[in-house]
Amino acid sequence: MRRYYVVTEYRSYARWISIYEGHLVDETINFCNAQIQINARLDQLLIDKKSNDLLENESGKLIAYDGRNIFHEVYEIDEEKAQEVIKSLEHVVEENYTEKELNRICSAIKECNDVCEFMKMYNTILNIVQNNLTLSDIARINVLNSINAFNDNMQQIAKKKNEKQCIFCVYGDTDEMRGMRIIKEYVYPDGRKEKIDGWEYELKR
Repeated sequence: MRRYYVVTEYRSYARWISIYEGHLVDETINFCNAQIQINARLDQLLIDKKSNDLLENESGKLIAYDGRNIFHEVYEIDEEKAQEVIKSLEHVVEENYTEKELNRICSAIKECNDVCEFMKMYNTILNIVQNNLTLSDIARINVLNSINAFNDNMQQIAKKKNEKQCIFCVYGDTDEMRGMRIIKEYVYPDGRKEKIDGWEYELKR
């Protein structure tokens, strides 16, 4: 019986979804001088793409092994859901943004006053800059100016509300003992900035 597994990872400021075909196991393997109990073997990678979508998990969290890597947060999904996800991800095309499109996004960032919307656009322009080595110096300067403009907007909001405002927010990997990795940056009314980089449960102490 074929089984399908989904792995969601956070790579380079973006969420990636991988769908595997595999099978359940109950075995212990030696990995990096440690013995790890494995619940599933990932036999074949069916698709691996960047996606902002979150999948609803249909069964409990598993630990899986693909022959090279250990995945600690793996969920089994039924075949219908797997095919649905694969079909949707196949239509996700890596867009070839022009410099004009980059500048359009930068203009929107300059008017932005919400960190969630900013992070979506920030991730987009980051990918554009990283994947397009032919961008002009003017376009790259526009990126920096747009981020500075957003920070200025948020500082003005901080002054009006007299409380710090979040200007950067990333949620990374999760750990059973420490919770979720959190990176945040705040701006205060006086322009002072504060950066938080740590694990969810540790930060609450």
